[in-house]
Amino acid sequence: MKLTVGAYAAFPSLHQGPQPELDSQFMDGLRSFPEIGGLEIPFFGETPDHLSLLKSEDSKWSHVLTLIPGVMNHLKKDALFGLASKDDHGRLRALDFYREAHQALIETNNRLGRRAFSLVEVHSAPQLGKQGVVSSSTEALIRSLDTLRELDWQGAELAIEHCDAFIPNQVPSKGFLPLDREIDAIQGSSGRTPCGILINWGRSAIEGRSAQTPLDHLLKVKKTGLLRGLIFSGATPTNPLYGDWVDSHAPFDAENSLLTAETARLAVKTAGGIQGLRVYGL
Repeated sequence: MKLTVGAYAAFPSLHQGPQPELDSQFMDGLRSFPEIGGLEIPFFGETPDHLSLLKSEDSKWSHVLTLIPGVMNHLKKDALFGLASKDDHGRLRALDFYREAHQALIETNNRLGRRAFSLVEVHSAPQLGKQGVVSSSTEALIRSLDTLRELDWQGAELAIEHCDAFIPNQVPSKGFLPLDREIDAIQGSSGRTPCGILINWGRSAIEGRSAQTPLDHLLKVKKTGLLRGLIFSGATPTNPLYGDWVDSHAPFDAENSLLTAETARLAVKTAGGIQGLRVYGL
């Protein structure tokens, strides 16, 4: 099985400011691993962007484009921003951002001379829980997906990456829509581009405060036929570096991490049997 590397959390520039030379060295190091089949590349909607690191010689790699870094940056300044926002202006602002990503994908494909992406991750923002300020709905997400699915993503499918849902009396990390409503939105939408769901192990564990929740989510999505991938990111109930139930990409060997070799094997086994299933992590 070829693995996709969630490179966006590991690029030196994401931790030390612009570091094009170090980013390039990092990419060279990844190219030395035959197990790697592609990268999860971030889209911020800013320049310089990490898409520029992709080279034409990496013709055997098929990449995943994730929009979560840009989505979270927008949410810091615009609480109503999101594909599922009941505020139509906030929803349209999100669609504008996704159209920017669509254009960047096309430009990257043109530069590389091939269709370099197999999947684009989308998200059911905004963050709920801010009483009287932010609300979202399945219906708003359906309208947004209808728009995105009509675009030509040049062979890439869309997939909602499930993030921890808002739960009353629990501090959210992302706080987006529940999984059931994301499933309903995909099944209620239509368009030329297929759309499915990715399960992020760590974000599901954060939602349920348990290593069982990712398995429950995998089974639920698998039964619908919408499962497109499994992402390994850790979660810690408490950790001095990675925090308490924070989406900080805790690694396997982090103190108190729920993500272990055994829990990862259980997740792969639970998700197994799906042709073309994408498995990736940090």
